[in-house]
Amino acid sequence: MSEPAYCWITQGVSYCNEGQCPAFEPDTLQCLALMSFHNILGSFTQAKPKPQPLIPPSASPVEDKIKQILALKPNLTREAVERLIDEERAKAAGLLTEEAAAHLVASNLGLDRNPNAFPELDGQWLDEITGAVVGNLDTREVDTTRGRTLITNFGLTDGVKTIRVGVWGELGDGLRLKEGDLITLTRMKIGQPYEGTEQISSTRNTKVK
Repeated sequence: MSEPAYCWITQGVSYCNEGQCPAFEPDTLQCLALMSFHNILGSFTQAKPKPQPLIPPSASPVEDKIKQILALKPNLTREAVERLIDEERAKAAGLLTEEAAAHLVASNLGLDRNPNAFPELDGQWLDEITGAVVGNLDTREVDTTRGRTLITNFGLTDGVKTIRVGVWGELGDGLRLKEGDLITLTRMKIGQPYEGTEQISSTRNTKVK
């Protein structure tokens, strides 16, 4: 018999051991995974919350793009990327914004023509996604109905956009990744976007390659 599902709430968001649960009713917040099992743990009443980020959003789109470039071009330094951005702005006599110049640098480096771009994140499940790690891994504990468990958060980029990833439990705690590492994640759960940034989280069937 399959292991029963369980759910919990953290920072106003419903989670289950299948990842973040996107099922919100107008007045009642229920975890969809629980509906698939006979031992339903119950439901509870709560106003629909605002989606929360798996990891905090970065300070600016320019910073996002610089991190994408550094992740996919580890031979470059931050200073070198910032210098390339300044050079593009100088060529345009200051008519380019810093963000536009950063996108132009990425394009010149071939990062905006990535044949392995992320698939569209629609529906509830994602079979497979490949990208480069952005930034440092952030592992923290959260309370669940079965006690405290771990979630490891990080950014993942295809060179064009960055999404947020959460990997639960020992699978996440065992990850030894650094910025720029190329990884493939399978059987991920698609969460709710936060401020325009898409989010995915692991399930019991997720594998990291």
